[in-house]
Amino acid sequence: MKVLLVDDDHGSREILAGFLRKKEFEVLEAGTGEEALDMVKQKQPRALLLDWRLPGISGLEVLDALSQGGHRPERVCMLTGMDGIEEIKAMKQAGADHIFHKPYDLLEILTLLNDLKG
Repeated sequence: MKVLLVDDDHGSREILAGFLRKKEFEVLEAGTGEEALDMVKQKQPRALLLDWRLPGISGLEVLDALSQGGHRPERVCMLTGMDGIEEIKAMKQAGADHIFHKPYDLLEILTLLNDLKG
């Protein structure tokens, strides 16, 4: 299953991408919101793991653009260090299916993605 991982922190992205590849996921990587939008349209991943804070356009703006453009992946999960009520509300209103708070549990992410795989 194809997963797009979007995080501007190369180290965090490398750890999560490596873990998912070992679990036989096809992992695409992007470091900015603009790259994410292009990759979703071109590669059509089934799942998107999207950081809230990105250079340029934010994760929320990416999610909003995908929802309006009809290219939204089947499952969208936000990766965030933000845990305030307003931030969580904003992510859910933008259409996030799940929110993983940093530092996130790799096994939780794996379980969610495996459920999508069926």
